[in-house]
Amino acid sequence: MVIKFCLIVSGFLVFPILSLFSQNHTLSVQKFQKETDRLINQKFLDNAFWGIQIQSLKNGDILYSHHAKKNLIPASNMKIFTSVFALDKLGPDFQYTTTVYLHGRFEDDTTFSGNVILRGMGDPTISGRFFDNKITKVLEDWADSLAAKKIKIIHGRIIGDDNFFGDDALGKHWEWDEESYWYSAQVSGLSFNDNCVNWYVTPAQIGQPAKIQLAPGTSYVTIDNRITTVAGSSESQEIEFTRERSSNLIRASGKIIANSDVQVGYVTVENPTLFTATVMKEVLQKKGIQVDSASVDIDNLTSYTYHDSDTTVMRIAVYQSPKLDEILKIVNKRSQNLFAEQLLRTVAAVIDSDGTGRRALQSERAFLKEIGISPDKMYIMDGSGYSRTNLVTPESIVALLKFIRQHKYWKVFYESLPKAGMERSLNHRMKNTPAEGNVRAKTGTLDNVSTISGFVKTADGEEMVFSIMCNNFSVDNLEVQKVQDAILVNLASFSRN
Repeated sequence: MVIKFCLIVSGFLVFPILSLFSQNHTLSVQKFQKETDRLINQKFLDNAFWGIQIQSLKNGDILYSHHAKKNLIPASNMKIFTSVFALDKLGPDFQYTTTVYLHGRFEDDTTFSGNVILRGMGDPTISGRFFDNKITKVLEDWADSLAAKKIKIIHGRIIGDDNFFGDDALGKHWEWDEESYWYSAQVSGLSFNDNCVNWYVTPAQIGQPAKIQLAPGTSYVTIDNRITTVAGSSESQEIEFTRERSSNLIRASGKIIANSDVQVGYVTVENPTLFTATVMKEVLQKKGIQVDSASVDIDNLTSYTYHDSDTTVMRIAVYQSPKLDEILKIVNKRSQNLFAEQLLRTVAAVIDSDGTGRRALQSERAFLKEIGISPDKMYIMDGSGYSRTNLVTPESIVALLKFIRQHKYWKVFYESLPKAGMERSLNHRMKNTPAEGNVRAKTGTLDNVSTISGFVKTADGEEMVFSIMCNNFSVDNLEVQKVQDAILVNLASFSRN
């Protein structure tokens, strides 16, 4: 059976886009190669640039290669590099530790004169993600630890200590006009709620401003509400939250339909460290603990120092993150940029005592060289793949996947990849085909960029590793994904017999 799709491009009908073979249809080597050639050379993809490598893990044979040595923009396939690097250097049981200290002295049983210090070590998990969406759960636990000391008044401030990392808050060459969006959240040694605030927009009466609620409910950001409630269809509904650069003024604009459900989204914050410290103060106040002074980022206290061994320093609470094996599932299944960027810097901070982005990238390049993958002709600019100046080859991705396949932590990495037709970025792809539940792969998507790399078993049970990268196309990304999916379905149907 052959399922065919068609596409209208610039008024012309292009048919067929791709062929998906059923489970009973197997392909020989020659037929697979010929069909792959046909798929990537269709007229509507004339301006696209493809790079593909497919290799057998059984005998090392290259089943298919097309511009495999050419550099292309990998998008989130860059997370494969970060994941393998972190897994090799830190191990699957690695956990982040965030510590809460009191620095000062007790004036009496309920009054503390001094500061509360939140010392971060790069943990991206302090949010509601692992706590049934209770965003401030960890911070509330910290507040309870202070309350257990019977503290009612703090003559001091909440200090956010993010010095485990450097101060490079964004990846290299990230797009300046998208800093408001969750996938461009700032990196910080002290992070909270993915370094975003969640927004909820509810319609009011027609002609009236919509109602906006934030989570966490915080004074850290200021909302300029310009969202109007209107009559009409869902097509006329459009809502955008845009943060003014280098500030926490957020402009909410657009329209919401009067009978619409609550609309939900996220917007980034400026200075996640101060954000965390500010929300911590607000949580304490809700718990009945008064804090005299404004929260502060330790970077703004030029002469302030403290040491664990000081007699005036008391450890009050410790939070340990889920293990790295769980964190990698967020990196690869959810493709969360912040998690990848935090993880990249964490490796450098742990093994080199230098959590800057610059040092992290140097360490990753050194690692690649150690395992026999030359980084000399690559351009690795971040850990998430959000930078359009990342350039890697399909051949290098396949080499990295072959390395991790033989690694002692192979299974941890494999389990972090989404399953075709079943999970996250692959949830709606390759359903009801031999590739469903078989292909395990990391996708990557930017404007005019679509990539997918991972593992699949053929009809004979032969394990294949692949990287299929496409850049510079002008059609909808979905249409390129259909071609990639067709190649992978054919690969799952491939047989040497």
